Amino acid sequence: MSIGEALAEARDQVGLSVDQVSQQTRIRPVIIRGIEAGDYSVCGGDFYARGHIRSIAQAVGTDPGPLIEEYDRDYRSTGPIAATGLDELVARSREPRRPRLSPALLIAAAVVVVLGAAGYFFAGGPNPFGSSPQAAPGHSQTGSGADTSADAAQSGHTVVVRVTATRGTWVVFTTPDGGYISRSWAAAGASVTWTLHRAVHIKLADPGAVRMTVNGKNPLAARAAAAGPVTLSLGPGRPVTVVTASSPGASSPGTQLQTVKPVSASGFGGGGTAGDNSQNAGLAIDGNPGTAWRTDWYSTPRFGNLYPGTGLLLDMGHQVTVDKVRIKIGPAQGTHFQIRVGSGRDLAQLPVVARSAGPGGVLRLRLASPAQGRYVLVWFTVLPPDPGGTFQASVFNVVVRGHG
Repeated sequence: MSIGEALAEARDQVGLSVDQVSQQTRIRPVIIRGIEAGDYSVCGGDFYARGHIRSIAQAVGTDPGPLIEEYDRDYRSTGPIAATGLDELVARSREPRRPRLSPALLIAAAVVVVLGAAGYFFAGGPNPFGSSPQAAPGHSQTGSGADTSADAAQSGHTVVVRVTATRGTWVVFTTPDGGYISRSWAAAGASVTWTLHRAVHIKLADPGAVRMTVNGKNPLAARAAAAGPVTLSLGPGRPVTVVTASSPGASSPGTQLQTVKPVSASGFGGGGTAGDNSQNAGLAIDGNPGTAWRTDWYSTPRFGNLYPGTGLLLDMGHQVTVDKVRIKIGPAQGTHFQIRVGSGRDLAQLPVVARSAGPGGVLRLRLASPAQGRYVLVWFTVLPPDPGGTFQASVFNVVVRGHG
């Protein structure tokens, strides 16, 4: 696995987008995408490349040491400038170490971060939460606020979720189609209550580390012994479903994802209309990074308001389980597309499982939960500009990862 692939994989594992890593590291998104694609020309030299690799690795929770060693071995320029490493320069200018905080203070700070982040995500703008989460470290929430939420839940218009962490763990909220909502660290002893007003997915990194109720019932009771992450799908007026590592169609713990190769590709217009350039669709799955399938060109980013979109349909030949999709598109910014997986060749039979909006280049989309189907559709809804003053998207390579 290359440096860029290792960093992208680690970013996927912790549920961060490129823009979120950029906010944490103050590294421009175009540089992060370049590094993930193995392009260091945008870094400005070895000194900055090492620094960027180190900062990104720390933000996504992986060890930067081996990655920097690999960079020095494979990419370092020759000459006296490259002879001085970032570690040496940092060591020369390092400030005296500050006193370490006590464990008790760190735990208290973690609880504050969880509550502050939750308040930020849940109080501002449209979101699936009708009220800010109510939390108190070390004990259950009581009082009129909890009673009101419970009464509302009985009406079927809301769902009340309560999590008490027995040890620290991550809790990630996404939309049903994979859109990121929030990610918080639940410190040991913290209790948090959310009131949901629409459907969400909740991923628990360590289900054994929490006690959870949904409208007063434990949805994990039958899976108490499950190892590895679980994803809950829930919302008002719908049953709670739980996908574990051992659920049908889910990846088993420790099982290596495989590249699942399509048997064919074709243009897809949706609604029974013919797709764009079907004769060249195979160029997107031939493994050659220099060849590409391209949409027709259009006068506006939204197809001249003539069509809802256009796409590339991959026929896997049989039912498969999809966990991740890696797609290399043209470098132009402004591309909006969805990944859809299903068993039919109609748009309504291909639900959205992931999406991307804005960036070009190499994109790695990890599904919130595994999806099953025979067909994988790359469905463009907004096209980027091309040098001719029109709008057109290109797909140089699509790699489907999963099982089947």
